[in-house]
Amino acid sequence: MDPLADRCPLCQGDNHCAVASNEAASTCWCMTAEISPTALQAIPDHLRGVRCLCERCASHESKIIER
Repeated sequence: MDPLADRCPLCQGDNHCAVASNEAASTCWCMTAEISPTALQAIPDHLRGVRCLCERCASHESKIIER
């Protein structure tokens, strides 16, 4: 597992990922969240499927996505 799996690939903030915390994926906040397609597209290719977005970036509230 990526040693920075608990960091958002966009803002580097804590992503509160259940899997990164060795918890069941079904308990993660993202399982019931609506994830912005723009945010997903903003994830660098080499981090897709490796690191999860934080709630703020996933909801497209972060200015980082708009660069």
